[in-house]
Amino acid sequence: MQVKVNYTGQTQFQVIARNHVSWSDHPFRSGGTDIGMTPSEWLLGAIGTCAGAYVVQYCEAQGIDPKGLTMTVFGQVENLPQRINYIRVEVHIPHPLEFQHITGIKQVIESSLIHNTLSHSPVITTEIIAETLKLPQTAATN
Repeated sequence: MQVKVNYTGQTQFQVIARNHVSWSDHPFRSGGTDIGMTPSEWLLGAIGTCAGAYVVQYCEAQGIDPKGLTMTVFGQVENLPQRINYIRVEVHIPHPLEFQHITGIKQVIESSLIHNTLSHSPVITTEIIAETLKLPQTAATN
């Protein structure tokens, strides 16, 4: 799995995954042009859409109509170091559910790929790929 991220100017990035193209940017108040979600909003969106996909699978397997399902994901930002330190996922289902299904939905969300990834800190590595500039030789080094 991979995505390609291309800088396009100011605070804008083009994100390509398979044959899909999306944009990331910052709001006007942060010096951006607001043509796309911020990286933090993308993270919350990834959590919500992943959880939502698992909820839909659960509902369909249990004979529950997922129509009208919405997810709201909240993130609280902390400083030192700057990060999102609290995330809450609200699942809105527009019809009554038996308690066993409320429990089942919570369990499938907590077993989802993105939830598991964030709950079990992944190893993140950084590799800089660039040519190294060669310093000109001086008389002292000759």
